[in-house]
Amino acid sequence: MVAIARWGSYVRRLAHPWLLVLPLSIVAAACSANGSNASTSTRPQVPDLRALLVTAHEIAPGYSAAAPTDSGISPCNFQQVLTGGAVGKSQVSFASDSTSAMVTFTELLVAQPGERVDAQYSRTVARLKGCRRFDTGQAGLGTMTGQPITLPRVGESSAAFRFVVNVGGVNVPQYLVVARFASVVAAFTGIGGNTSEFERLIKVASADLAKTR
Repeated sequence: MVAIARWGSYVRRLAHPWLLVLPLSIVAAACSANGSNASTSTRPQVPDLRALLVTAHEIAPGYSAAAPTDSGISPCNFQQVLTGGAVGKSQVSFASDSTSAMVTFTELLVAQPGERVDAQYSRTVARLKGCRRFDTGQAGLGTMTGQPITLPRVGESSAAFRFVVNVGGVNVPQYLVVARFASVVAAFTGIGGNTSEFERLIKVASADLAKTR
C-alpha cells in the first residue's frame, strides 16, 4: 500500500548525511517510465484524464514535474484495489526543493465503469484503514505507522490518511487522500511538508475534477 517515494531528497535536507531512496506504494504506479502523463482508455465514455491532471503552472511556484517511482509493499498496496477493472488511468508528480513545501506531490486518476466506482472506492479506503503498522521490508527503514486523519472533504466522498516512518532519527510524514469524483477516483499523495500545505495542493489539484460529471 503505502508508497513512500523519493525519500532521498527529503532525507538529504532533514537528516543529512543519510542518502536514502524509499519508494512506498501509495501513489506510485507510474503510468510512464519518464514521468510524463499517460492515459489508457478502452471505452468511449472515459473522461480525458490527462486534461484533468493538475499542471506545474497551477500547482505553485517552486514545484517542477518529477518522475514517479513505483514500488509495492504487501499487504498495503492500495493501488492493486484502486486500479482493478479500471478503464483509464493517468498520473503526474511534482517535486520541490523548498523545505517548507511538500518534497513530492502526486496525483493519480483512475476511471472506473459506473457500476464499479463505488465498490472500488470503498475497497480502497478499507485497505488503507487496515494499514496501521507495517514493515517497510527491503527498503530497510523499519516500521511505518499510519492512521486516518480529518481533512476537508473533496469530491463526492473522500478519506484522508497520514503515515510516518523514522529515517535516521527524523520522522518523515506521508499524506494520502482518496476521493471520488463521479466515475473518477483520485489518489493524492504528499511526502514531507505539513498538513496545511497538503490541503492547499489538494484544493488546487481537485478544482477541475470537481466539474466532472
